[in-house]
Amino acid sequence: MLLMSPFIMEQIKLYRLRHLLTLSKALAEELKCKLNDGQPMIDLVSEYSACPSAKYGGDLGWMQLDEFPNALHESITALTLDHWEGPIKDWHHFHFLELLDCKEVSSEMIHAEMPWAQH
Repeated sequence: MLLMSPFIMEQIKLYRLRHLLTLSKALAEELKCKLNDGQPMIDLVSEYSACPSAKYGGDLGWMQLDEFPNALHESITALTLDHWEGPIKDWHHFHFLELLDCKEVSSEMIHAEMPWAQH
């Protein structure tokens, strides 16, 4: 007897991003200049980021696109490895994102490794 999985097998793209968050437009512009001058984002994160991920160098870990605010989706999907984008404005914040890695995994793997993510 063939048992069917309760999940439809599909490939899910995961992103691993570095994130720098600021509330000030002036600071966002200053940080953009520093990044354009070649200063690594990881060096700026610990000093300037208001995101709790700053204590991890801004590394957000592996996340699916739908776990990010909608305002960031277009920028995330356009990023290439080891490149940054920003400032990206949402309601009250300015974000800088750097793509550290991305991968595709099966939805079955996501549900096995992260049972809390099951819908």
